[in-house]
Amino acid sequence: MLVYRDQSHFSLFNKELRDLVEKRKSLDSVQFERQLNQLFEKEIPEVVLQPNKELKEIYPKYELIDKTETYNEMLDLNIIIGHNVSSSRERIYSNISRVQKAVPFIIEGNKKPIDVHKIGEDYYISDGKHRFYAHILLGKNKILAEVKEYNYSDFLSNHTLVKQGDDYLLIGNDKIVKHDARKVFNREFSPLKRLKEEEVKRFKQLNIELIDLNEIEKSEVNNSKQSIWDGLKKFFDK
Repeated sequence: MLVYRDQSHFSLFNKELRDLVEKRKSLDSVQFERQLNQLFEKEIPEVVLQPNKELKEIYPKYELIDKTETYNEMLDLNIIIGHNVSSSRERIYSNISRVQKAVPFIIEGNKKPIDVHKIGEDYYISDGKHRFYAHILLGKNKILAEVKEYNYSDFLSNHTLVKQGDDYLLIGNDKIVKHDARKVFNREFSPLKRLKEEEVKRFKQLNIELIDLNEIEKSEVNNSKQSIWDGLKKFFDK
């Protein structure tokens, strides 16, 4: 969703830019470029995305999904929830000159799509933030995107969260079915595969299946103690 920091400032800038686009036919390329430079030397209106989230914050480890559906689609600008660096900055673009350079290509009808990742009804930009911002400044409502759609529900149902000590791993169910979960955890574990605290929290919110090896070990110890006690009780009852 687009949020305009100063709607009146945006409206003024947008009008000047659209007026310049309208005059473009009466200007040569040098004149147009000079006037476009003058406009972009002014304070650029700030428009941000809400909730401004990266998909990996909402859907941890989604990038491990290897089967995706890819297609081109005209997307409403307001449907985008974030971009690939949303976690480190709110501003959509990093370099305003790249936004400016995108403007002539857009008004000339350049159809190069931006790259968008989709899970459920959530869309985020993986590449093309400057072209996206140029569309905003031009007052466009839609943008062509190459959408890569991920089936996260299947991903969750095919994986299990496994805990040992204070560490968590995400392990495919096919591995756990064939082998003991403890052995799989010990074989799979590495510092790079260890899940971050926020990833674990989010997985639990998504109700992924959890195997707690600590609880299993505790139960095995208690069962062993109970078995010994029962054996001693039978011995002394004879």
